[in-house]
Amino acid sequence: MKIPFLTKQYSGSYIGGILETYQRSGIFVSAVQFLVVIVILYTTSAREFFSIHAPWLTFPLYLLFVISGILLLMIVVKVIVIPSSYTFLNRQMWVNNNPMRLKLEEIETNQKKIMAKLGLSDEE
Repeated sequence: MKIPFLTKQYSGSYIGGILETYQRSGIFVSAVQFLVVIVILYTTSAREFFSIHAPWLTFPLYLLFVISGILLLMIVVKVIVIPSSYTFLNRQMWVNNNPMRLKLEEIETNQKKIMAKLGLSDEE
């Protein structure tokens, strides 16, 4: 079963495919919404505040500060959050009935049998 033009997986996992597509496209929708909110904030209330307290802060400079803040947050996420998240997910996947773990243990058992028949040890 496949959903034309939406999924490349054909195992009948419609719900997972739709949710995954929605989540991944939601990132771009969220970015556009955030920029719209930033523009509305500037035009409705921040412009008057900045004209009094920071008259040098023009709209392009305001956008530059916002985009710089976003880029700084992206760097923090890349350096700190993603590695931590992957470490957590790897630990969860390994502990909670991961089929790959069972297959690896089976391969390791077979490898030990083969090495024993050949008279080899793991140190060699």
